[in-house]
Amino acid sequence: MAYLHTVRASKAGHYTLLVLIVTAGFLLRTWNINFDRGIGSHPDERSTACFYATTLRLPTSWEEFRDPKQSPLNPLWNVERQERRGFTYGHFPLYVGTAMGELFHGLAPVAERMGASPETVALMARANNSCDAIAVAGRLTIALFDTMTILLLYWLGRRLYGRGAGLLVAAFY
Repeated sequence: MAYLHTVRASKAGHYTLLVLIVTAGFLLRTWNINFDRGIGSHPDERSTACFYATTLRLPTSWEEFRDPKQSPLNPLWNVERQERRGFTYGHFPLYVGTAMGELFHGLAPVAERMGASPETVALMARANNSCDAIAVAGRLTIALFDTMTILLLYWLGRRLYGRGAGLLVAAFY
């Protein structure tokens, strides 16, 4: 009976450590997430957030979506000017960042009711059309995915070498 109690306590301690590691990982990845205060100090991020993400919108019809010269989701074509654009990055991060910007924009009133700071609410409110806010939404998305990587590495280490190795791998990542 004492052995069973020790095993349960050991598992509880193990999972407590995992939660602490994941929480610390997330906090470190999101600390000072708006480090440049909207200056756009990274040229790739500035290009994606300011020149392309702000121009994307949902198509009004299936036909508009399928036509690359009419689709407002095509970063390679300027629909307003009907001319080619030089977008040299992958489309998926652009779409995810834009979608997260729309989500943040929609959640701004909720954040305000929950007592978020006025600066945070203002940033969230303009996350669907402002360079700095879209960049922060993208950074938070990357931080969330990277935090999930901690859990994935824990699972892999635990599966291959045991719980202790899983915790070690998660902590060092």
